[in-house]
Amino acid sequence: MQRGDIYSINLGRGIGRECAGTNHVVVISDSFTISLQWMIVVVPALDASKHPRRRYGIRVPAIESGLSTDLLFLPDQIRAVDFSRFPKQLLGSISATHLANIASVLKNNLGIK
Repeated sequence: MQRGDIYSINLGRGIGRECAGTNHVVVISDSFTISLQWMIVVVPALDASKHPRRRYGIRVPAIESGLSTDLLFLPDQIRAVDFSRFPKQLLGSISATHLANIASVLKNNLGIK
């Protein structure tokens, strides 16, 4: 597992507008945190074809991620999840450019300069 990898994991039950159930997520944690195999920070995604009107998010085309559908990553839904939620099978990954875009939105949302 490394930063930028995409997995499908069960995020559990959500409340209100929280992402819930089984979703694609991208790993945001750094390599040191990942090596601890404890809590991993992720950003969930939606299938972009099922949410064509949604304007907020970082769109990653299928051709770039290795998945069969375009994904819309939601930096406002950042989560820390237990390492045990991750399957062994990696589904794809995102480019450094898309990862930087997600990081930029996260910094803005969290008020980090």
